[in-house]
Amino acid sequence: MAKFGAYYINATFYHDAHPQLSKMLIGLSEVLAVFDGSFTFPSGQQYPEDVNYTFMRVFNASFGVTLAPLAYFTLRNIGCSPNAMLLGGLLVC
Repeated sequence: MAKFGAYYINATFYHDAHPQLSKMLIGLSEVLAVFDGSFTFPSGQQYPEDVNYTFMRVFNASFGVTLAPLAYFTLRNIGCSPNAMLLGGLLVC
């Protein structure tokens, strides 16, 4: 996934069938981590010292962590039953 973010940073055209918002958020995490897009994240290789992959992973994981509570409180605000709120929160996990 991180190599797609590097495509955004380097302004390289590519075609991908997956949702673009997630790729743009990965690109944002790479920009915030001061990643220059030079490493292409090949499988099985060590990350260079200048790649702050920990920040990139935590940044992206924070969106996943907030997803279940967001679904729960959205269902709560539209007036669903407690069982529906619980189910909605569990379905996005």
